[in-house]
Amino acid sequence: MNHQLETLEQTRVRAATTGLRAAVALCLALLATACGPGTGGTGVGPIAGVYLTSAVQGVTSSGLSATSVASSSDFLVSFTATGVRLEGTCWVFNYEGDWVEVDGVVRVNGFYRSAPAGTDLSEATATPATLVAQVVPAGVFVTLLDAQGATLATFAPAARVPEAVAPALPPACLSVKTGVGKLPG
Repeated sequence: MNHQLETLEQTRVRAATTGLRAAVALCLALLATACGPGTGGTGVGPIAGVYLTSAVQGVTSSGLSATSVASSSDFLVSFTATGVRLEGTCWVFNYEGDWVEVDGVVRVNGFYRSAPAGTDLSEATATPATLVAQVVPAGVFVTLLDAQGATLATFAPAARVPEAVAPALPPACLSVKTGVGKLPG
């Protein structure tokens, strides 16, 4: 009889600890998935990564050259642990520092630069702007606002670039044509 009581007691203890182990494992899994820049963590949040958008849905002219943004056919949006960057040909928005995603929205204050083709973008005036990115079913919807909160540009939903793929950066604003200036002979 003692053997049956021992077996019954061992079964009860095993059942109680199995539930506890499952609860601990679930808590650890939830904590691990919650870390990322989107949640103030280490870089694996829902918005973290690189996204590509190929169209500007709308541009207003409040201080931003509409033609310079519209002439960029591809834009890369990068959310890293150290900042947020949106770039196209002869155009860039940059924010350096920590950022937080709240309810699927990232809002950062940074600067954009815009320059005509054939000039050095790094020498263009940096103008204050706010980038707002929101998760939508089609990807990440990005809007750029000026210092007064007016919309500068609204981009098509950006699709995530798979981690195994190296995204092609937009062409440089200042480029040198090959074959120009060759000596005869």
